[in-house]
Amino acid sequence: MTKNGDSTESEFVQQDDIYQSDCPEDQRLDTFGRRTKRSWTSQNSRNTYYCANYYTKNSDNSDGREYRGSYSDYYSKTQGELWGTLYQALYEHDKHLLDPIVDSLREIKRDKNMSRTKFAEVVVAFVQDIPYTYIKTEQDCEEREFKDYPCLPNQKWGILSPVEFLHTLYGDCDTRTVLLYTLLKKLGYSPKIANSNFYLHSMLLLDVPSSGEYLVHNYKRYYFWETTAPGWKSGQLPPDYGEIKHWEIVLV
Repeated sequence: MTKNGDSTESEFVQQDDIYQSDCPEDQRLDTFGRRTKRSWTSQNSRNTYYCANYYTKNSDNSDGREYRGSYSDYYSKTQGELWGTLYQALYEHDKHLLDPIVDSLREIKRDKNMSRTKFAEVVVAFVQDIPYTYIKTEQDCEEREFKDYPCLPNQKWGILSPVEFLHTLYGDCDTRTVLLYTLLKKLGYSPKIANSNFYLHSMLLLDVPSSGEYLVHNYKRYYFWETTAPGWKSGQLPPDYGEIKHWEIVLV
């Protein structure tokens, strides 16, 4: 999936209220893996910085890459089925590897005594804050439409698995939606993923109180949530992706 070049970014904010007293962003490698510390704000709490720490093993990252590389699909009849089946497989394979970041996010919820809706906003903002990277199936990244972002070439299916994304911090639209789907499922939510073959884009859907654009599943509204840059709220569809008829739920 590709990215629209017109994503909205949050305004700069003063660091008035910090979740942890010492929260510089950092990634440190050791013999066995990588320790990552992320700091971010959410759309409705721009003066509050949240901090998450997690560790990813080199072996888990390699395992996620090898699983993705060996995955094949022989039965899907439509593009929606193909992507939904792939996303489900990546979720099932990696979900048990994400406990460190899930525990760190749960600590934020507990310490801040957040509501279900506010916590969802903070979790989505955690992923929105990670800079965008193209994930390409081709070897030549120079052929991409927009060149304002880094590019990772030669990746089967044009996606990284959740553990690969957390380990490398490289992610495009569906790399992000699959990670958020996995995190939110583990945190007790009922996320969905919507894709558009017309727009070549993937977005999160979530059943939180909201206004704006949504899709219906089992008589319940699931609101769109753009994940590729900071500043997008639940229910907002990017203008260039705005026709609902071009979207379908591919993973429930």
